[in-house]
Amino acid sequence: MYMELEKAEVVQDELLKGLDNKNPKIVVACIETLRKALSEFGSKIVTLKPVVKVLSKQFESREKAVRDEVKLLAVEIYKWIRDALRPPLQNINSLQLKELEEEWVKLPSAPPKQTRFLRSQQDLKAKFEQQQAQGGEPSDGEDEAETVAAVDPYELLEAVEILSKIPKDFYDKIEAKKWQERKEALEAVEALTKNLKLENGDYGDLVRALKKVVGKDANVMLVSVAAKCLAALASGLRKKFGTYAGQVVPTILEKFKEKKPQVVLALQEAIDAIFLTTTLQNLSEDILGVMDNKNPSIKQQAALFLARSFRHCTQATLPKSVLKPLCAALTKQVNDSALEVRDAAFDALGTAMKVVGEKAVNPFLADLDKLKLDKIKESADKVELPGAKKGAGGGKGGEKKAAAKAPPPAEAPPKSSAPPKKTQTGAASKSSAGPSKKAKPTSVVGGKTKKNPESKEFTESELSVSLCACLFLCFAAEAFVTARAPAVP
Repeated sequence: MYMELEKAEVVQDELLKGLDNKNPKIVVACIETLRKALSEFGSKIVTLKPVVKVLSKQFESREKAVRDEVKLLAVEIYKWIRDALRPPLQNINSLQLKELEEEWVKLPSAPPKQTRFLRSQQDLKAKFEQQQAQGGEPSDGEDEAETVAAVDPYELLEAVEILSKIPKDFYDKIEAKKWQERKEALEAVEALTKNLKLENGDYGDLVRALKKVVGKDANVMLVSVAAKCLAALASGLRKKFGTYAGQVVPTILEKFKEKKPQVVLALQEAIDAIFLTTTLQNLSEDILGVMDNKNPSIKQQAALFLARSFRHCTQATLPKSVLKPLCAALTKQVNDSALEVRDAAFDALGTAMKVVGEKAVNPFLADLDKLKLDKIKESADKVELPGAKKGAGGGKGGEKKAAAKAPPPAEAPPKSSAPPKKTQTGAASKSSAGPSKKAKPTSVVGGKTKKNPESKEFTESELSVSLCACLFLCFAAEAFVTARAPAVP
């Protein structure tokens, strides 16, 4: 009732405070009340972040009743935010996590709905009651989307401070001559950066140390570990890592000269994570700097990075001022002597075309021939942008898909072969009457029956000279016998 009276925040705060009570019965009652409140009022009224924050602690309770009740609460929360709940619970007991997984699988795929409303939500209440009276079906397609708000798992996590936990000898070991010592130093940092959300701070020294390993260390295994650390830092800090992006990206791009798959993959993950912390405009100068590099691997990976980056852009974040120089560099690469470089350039240009449209990109492709333009359009048709519905391709892309599906049925007629040794007249009639003859085998009754015009034309064209002569002699003999027969009185 207090929640209905617009006191949801106060009620929730008091219930969360009750979780610290020494009496397990009070703790169980508070968890149960939170669960029922979420079930009835929904995730828009009950703020989930502070609730999710205390789940792990309650799963460690000595009281079975508390653990059982918090399990029910976790199942209820999962109904509302789905997989966003997984990261905050990654550190609970593996058996408990397995039990939760089993319960989550049983849940219906349909999103839950708010069934109890605040005094200020009487219009929603009336709408809900009307839907229930009509059989519980939503009045439009937007209702289901509104019931479950999009939740970023990152927002449910507590930031972890790691700078003070870095070993004091890290910066000495990272410079050691023995690769084992450098490996030990990197692994210590890697373990810290596995926290999904990192507290902001001065990461300048750490980033510079990792960058040096990526750029100069001869041990490719250590290069991979350092790249993974940079990727984790970028993912954990998000936009707060953006200030370091310009320092690291040029080094990563140059390191793409390394061809070992494990290193390339680690570098790709690092540069992709870093891109999400900044903008393409901020990185464009560094990218253009390697687009004419002599090493084909560097050119290829730079173009592939652009293709992946374009997928996260929109027309607003990919203006003409940024797109023009990048397209100019890519159009040079489509003429590169290395096949992998050309293919990567086609992918990048096709992705850009998919994002901003043909009209925006075509002015920058004026020097390309039709064959190359068609290949770019083909690449654009294959691109699936994040959030885009599958099969919802519009414009020319949809027409091309429809056209591509049309030819197979049209290939059926060539299966019928022309009879051998036809006269010119017979061949002409065969081609003109082809469709009707094609359909003849499908009829079961009277399959040998033919239309008169066709039968006549077919007979005249097939009769041999000898048969005609035989018929002529028969007719002549019959006439002779008739003429010699005596007249009947």
